[in-house]
Amino acid sequence: MSNETTENINPLWNADYAKVHFTYRPSGGIRFNNQDLVVFGELTNYGKDPSAVMDFNEEKGIYETDLFLKQGYYDYQYATKEIFKPTIGALLFIQIERILFQNIVKPTQKRKRNIFQF
Repeated sequence: MSNETTENINPLWNADYAKVHFTYRPSGGIRFNNQDLVVFGELTNYGKDPSAVMDFNEEKGIYETDLFLKQGYYDYQYATKEIFKPTIGALLFIQIERILFQNIVKPTQKRKRNIFQF
């Protein structure tokens, strides 16, 4: 007696997970200046997942990325995120702010008190 089961599963449409291709065509097929385009929603931890950032395809004039997703329904949007490129002035400001913060804010010292009960 054999306990064998066979299922006729076609991985092209019966898989639990799939690689999903996202594309976005900006107006005029031109890349956004100083901004990344991200797939924004719970499926990408609200744009924090590195795979959420879309790459610009110069030949096609579109942004695109692939995400590996479990079957289901997802709410998402395309959102822009400003690219932070630190300048010398910004780094100097951050360093000065750090020095000031360290000199002004010092840990409080708790004093021991002798409490007498009568």
